[in-house]
Amino acid sequence: MDSGNNEVTFTAIGKNQSSSGYWIGLDTILATPSEAREAEAYLPPDSYAGPAPTSMYMAAGSWSANHQLLFPSTTTGQEFTVVVYNDQWTETNFRRTGYSADNTTVEFDHTLDPSDYVVTAIGNDYGWWASEQTGTSGEALTNDVLSGYAVRVLLKGTDMDNGGWIKHDGGKVLVLFQAGGQSMGVGGLNIIAACIAEAASSTTPTLDYTDASVQLTFNDGDAGVTIPARSAAWSDPANVEIDRDKSYLVSFLVDTTALKGRPWYWEDSRTNEMSCGVVSNAVLGDLIAQWDGRGDVSRLNGIPAVRAILARYPTNVTYTSGPFDTQLADPMYSSIDWNATVPANGAVRFKVRTATDSSMSDAAAWSNITAIAEPGPIFGVLPRRYVQWQVQLVPNQGEADPDNDLTISPALQDVTIAWPGEQRLCSIGGVFTKGLNYGVYRVAVNGDPLVAGVIVDLEIFADVRGYGQERRITSRLMTEIHPRNTAK
Repeated sequence: MDSGNNEVTFTAIGKNQSSSGYWIGLDTILATPSEAREAEAYLPPDSYAGPAPTSMYMAAGSWSANHQLLFPSTTTGQEFTVVVYNDQWTETNFRRTGYSADNTTVEFDHTLDPSDYVVTAIGNDYGWWASEQTGTSGEALTNDVLSGYAVRVLLKGTDMDNGGWIKHDGGKVLVLFQAGGQSMGVGGLNIIAACIAEAASSTTPTLDYTDASVQLTFNDGDAGVTIPARSAAWSDPANVEIDRDKSYLVSFLVDTTALKGRPWYWEDSRTNEMSCGVVSNAVLGDLIAQWDGRGDVSRLNGIPAVRAILARYPTNVTYTSGPFDTQLADPMYSSIDWNATVPANGAVRFKVRTATDSSMSDAAAWSNITAIAEPGPIFGVLPRRYVQWQVQLVPNQGEADPDNDLTISPALQDVTIAWPGEQRLCSIGGVFTKGLNYGVYRVAVNGDPLVAGVIVDLEIFADVRGYGQERRITSRLMTEIHPRNTAK
């Protein structure tokens, strides 16, 4: 196979006795030393004679990426040609050994045509529930237990004692408040003001916060909100970066109006440990004051009013591939390409690094590598045997409408890193579909048919004696060792 582009042609030449058709089905195509690539990634083919090749969704079975390239040929002589580059690494299923995901996940996206596995951010979803932290579904309180109180609720992150209830990081946060009251609509909850802040300790329960708190607003800018009995209300999106490893404090001040101090309440059934503090006869200044050490603070083993938070996509998430072995001592990496769906005001940025050891122990730190914002040539990458990439997914930012900010994540479909390969004998192979409609076909590379490199004809024998005469016992095996092509 030559360095660079090579044409691989598949031609229908017949069918087996048990087959009723001439179809050709390819799951993956392999040209060593590269790894197998999804065959449907080669659509549209360079040329074809006969029905048009297509990507066919294979819901059942073990097809890689749940698709195959189908050439529905109807007779002999029909063929299609794909261009295979020597050499490149194409990652499309994102499950290589050694990968790591920071607030990203791999999911199968049925909205794409064809459907495909993608890397996307985790977030824009509920990030914390009072019912999960306490282990109870809560109840509606029917008395004005919070009238005139300031309340501070501790949302426990991963590093907190008996914590881990914040599910994911987030770029913005919305808080859901739940009122109690009677079932016939009597009562409710009137919040004068509210705020959120990071807790001073990420490991032990505390009612103090770090730095300044951020005000929560309602209904596009109101300082407070009146919530009818047994109803709930969301705050506006707040400019708070949520880290699931940290803990946070939501504080709010309740009005003294009769019938408007009735919250929903979740008693803590898990740890009997402080999850909330309250101050009676409170004023606005109590919301921004530090509470640990104050004698007028009562600590509760439960959570009033704060039902949930919704954390939008984080502003910086990454997915790091496992390393790839080029099988060359000093490949000259030439380019990187990718396919991704990117929202307006979002971005996809790549970093590439190399190493001489498969553990990547001698690779540069990611923080020292300049990101690549557009597909194209790679500059400054050392010619080493093992290569690895990292992608940063940036969601939509800076929207004029804050209701849409950080709500759409990029979706990465595939990544290709290329370098000029050696002119060499290569194994051409793949995973092919067998079935009643599939026929027999021929494969050629750059116009030359595949030829066998070695045929082994092995016979093992032994002479044994029995009943006065010697007898020879033999066992024979013939096999062809990986057809190859010189691409002369």
